[in-house]
Amino acid sequence: MKQFYRLEFAVSLGVSLVILILCRYIGVTVALLFVALREGASWYGSDRLLKTLRSTSARAIAEFSAVLLIGQSIRAPQQILLALGLGLWLIWLELAPKGTTAALITAGVSQAGITMALFLTSSLPGWHWSNWLVLGFLWPASWLIAWRLLDTLDERLAPVLSAAWALAAVEISWVLLLWQVSYGLPGGFILIPQATVILLSLGYCFLSIYLAHRRAQLSRARLAEYAIIGLGLLLLVLAGTRWNGSV
Repeated sequence: MKQFYRLEFAVSLGVSLVILILCRYIGVTVALLFVALREGASWYGSDRLLKTLRSTSARAIAEFSAVLLIGQSIRAPQQILLALGLGLWLIWLELAPKGTTAALITAGVSQAGITMALFLTSSLPGWHWSNWLVLGFLWPASWLIAWRLLDTLDERLAPVLSAAWALAAVEISWVLLLWQVSYGLPGGFILIPQATVILLSLGYCFLSIYLAHRRAQLSRARLAEYAIIGLGLLLLVLAGTRWNGSV
């Protein structure tokens, strides 16, 4: 068992190191190709492709997001910190205990990571991915994230509900892509797109309503509470933003 843990630890950190080297010294395109080949090897020849894709989706999304974020970073400390974070996250995905709590954490971090990576890629100088390309990646990623979570919760309609969330995420993102705003720490060390905050807030409310319904605890008062929280968070973000078109 200890040898297994050591192997997973070494592989996870090794993958993050390879991605860091490729992004820094060769190019993001080559790093994306490395991720595609690494994940494609696990999908190739699978007799249950969707099941395999669902089980490995969090890892693939994490690696894809990390490549974009590392590639956008100019400073070496940022890149090293992101690569280290990716390595630790891959270890978490392999060794974290199975259960609802772990699934919720995985879904939240995955959605935040892919949204942040795609929105920054579409707005930072030198990148400027088209809005259609951003939405084209965001929809399947959001669908797989939600499907993996709902499947863990043994939801019979997981594919349908996941598609509904992915559609909502894409529609909201389409509007926010028209006027992008990001929040940054002093010095611009970390940028957080507004879309990340909004999607996570709304996702939290939707998921809370869903879980309360499953537990037969969804009353009108609770539903109104979640609706007020969601609306309040959305209004807080929108009202607190300087709509000057800057990033």
